[in-house]
Amino acid sequence: MTYTYATLEELAGLDGMDEPGITDEILEAALVYSEETIDKYCGASFTVKPFKVTTRQSGQDGLNLDEVMWPRSITFASIGGEEVEEVDRQHWELFDEGIVYGLGAVRSGYSRSIVIEGTAGYSDVPPQAIKWAMLTLARQHVLDQVSRILDRALSN
Repeated sequence: MTYTYATLEELAGLDGMDEPGITDEILEAALVYSEETIDKYCGASFTVKPFKVTTRQSGQDGLNLDEVMWPRSITFASIGGEEVEEVDRQHWELFDEGIVYGLGAVRSGYSRSIVIEGTAGYSDVPPQAIKWAMLTLARQHVLDQVSRILDRALSN
């Protein structure tokens, strides 16, 4: 399981995480769940992670990498099933909005399948607010899994 915004030790140290029945597996699953939830909700990764985009766009010199923000590097590219050499990829420009510009030199024809792999993410270390959100979401997820009392239950 991979998660990069917070550590198992940080989650285990929070209030309520020492209850019986809370195992490292439950904590790890909560960390993975919360990071995936944050990435999906925000539409971006806050740490550098690999991506792969397969698309079909035509006629432009630029390419929009759907659902990829803050691209850092391109490690592989193919257009119409043919790999684009690194020498040709060196001239491509990456923009934070998920756009690759400069494809014109290697791209001929229209509506060809394009595959791009690389890394993308906000930074090597997530912002403190994202770390806090992950730990808060993971903690609540764990408590919801092990508690028999609803978090909004009222007593008589």
